Amino acid sequence: MKRNHGFWSAVGWTHVAGVVFVFAAFVRNVNLDGDLPGSITLAVVMFASIVPMMFVLAGGVAVVGGWHVRARSLKSDGPWHVIHETFKTNDLEWMIRHVRDPLHQLPYGLTLASNLAGVSVWSGRGTPVLQLWIPWSDIRSLCATTTVTGGNRFPSLEVSADMNGQRLRFAFPLLGQFPFRSSSATPDTLERLVADLRSLQSGRIPSGR
Repeated sequence: MKRNHGFWSAVGWTHVAGVVFVFAAFVRNVNLDGDLPGSITLAVVMFASIVPMMFVLAGGVAVVGGWHVRARSLKSDGPWHVIHETFKTNDLEWMIRHVRDPLHQLPYGLTLASNLAGVSVWSGRGTPVLQLWIPWSDIRSLCATTTVTGGNRFPSLEVSADMNGQRLRFAFPLLGQFPFRSSSATPDTLERLVADLRSLQSGRIPSGR
């Protein structure tokens, strides 16, 4: 239940906003037209229409908030020299399940974090949850690639590693910073991330990190 707290808080607050909006529209309609039954019907229709939208909005708020809170928690727990937002794709979930557990459920919002010891993937909010750990000794290559998901193309980091006796390739789609991390990362951001990770792999902390 702790891991879902952020989502349900977002659901609650966005629904409160929806109720306030519908009530304000109801009061305005009664004052203008004086038609109480018609205003009640309009309010019911409006509320039924916005409920699905409120759930979608709440989910987005929870994911974006999760990235922010998780990054802050990781920085305070440290030492993480590179932190960047990523998200679940079908292929990435399959690869992580292959390493961990075939029944393991991966949340949508994830955070990529790296230090001089290796590369990690986290979920959770106030208390980050480790989803994947790859030490540098297992990593064979780092490169830029492109992930296609939901009909969209995202600049992605590909990490090739020897795990469980196999060569595995993890592709992490990267997100931009604005607006609300809804856009893909720029090629420059991806290029810098790859360079910073290669510095860490060679035992050097990247400048500015």
